[in-house]
Amino acid sequence: MSRRYRTICIPDPELKKVQRWLQQHVLSKIAPHRASTAYFKRDTIFEAAARHAGARWLVKVDIERFFESIKEPYVASVFERLGYPDLLSFQLARLCTRLPSLKSRKDVFRRRSNPIGGVMQNDWIGFLPQGAPTSPHLANLVMRRFDRRMTSLSRESGLRYSRYSDDMIFSTSGAFTREGAEDFIHQVYDVLGAHGFEANRTKTSIAAPGARKVVLGLLVDRDRPRLTRNFRANIETHLHFLEREDVGPVRHATARGFDSVIGLRNHLMGQIAFARQIDRCYGDRLRSRVLAVDWPA
Repeated sequence: MSRRYRTICIPDPELKKVQRWLQQHVLSKIAPHRASTAYFKRDTIFEAAARHAGARWLVKVDIERFFESIKEPYVASVFERLGYPDLLSFQLARLCTRLPSLKSRKDVFRRRSNPIGGVMQNDWIGFLPQGAPTSPHLANLVMRRFDRRMTSLSRESGLRYSRYSDDMIFSTSGAFTREGAEDFIHQVYDVLGAHGFEANRTKTSIAAPGARKVVLGLLVDRDRPRLTRNFRANIETHLHFLEREDVGPVRHATARGFDSVIGLRNHLMGQIAFARQIDRCYGDRLRSRVLAVDWPA
């Protein structure tokens, strides 16, 4: 099986400082479309999944190379819509995008044919890099028109729509058919193509009645999102070995490949914090058990 990797691009300190300023003082003031459920202060995993609670049919479509598909002109248009002059919008977009490496300069990263103001001729078109403070929110702002179109298309088919970064989720609690789902997916592919994106078709899925309905790691087949059985089993397995006198934190951390006992503890506390958002009573019980473990000083 081939493995897919994502390239994380960390900006240098000075550029990162500028990007953070833009994020805090400009971009964060603009809300994305309501269908977007990631990267904004209002967003939580629980609320994102709750939009699809009670689903009988669930359709998922993943966007291929999401950040890399958001090119510099799209980013510049965000600043233009915020009221910045064309040339300044172009320069701000340049601060928030990254040029492709020599190995990846294919047709998708074509040269700019008509640069704004005649500057930087024959430069390659940049894209949003993963790792920049501005990229997540800029991606959502670029996608506002797309999200409006998908919301409208979904309503016409009796579906609810949300997007968590590159994951598009559609659901209905009413009557639907597999043929209807397949036809709808092809319409989604067409809209993606019209907006300069492509679906990762290997990740497209249809969950019919009777199949597990999982959204962002949570079950949504009932009236509220629930933790999956696998999540519960995984964390309770950790606790089982941590509480055994013949195993304990040190041996268990080594057996599970953690670099340190602290790393194992932090991992568990993060998982428990997530569990408490979904099921407070269950999460509190897990937290009490973790705190009762005889952790080495």
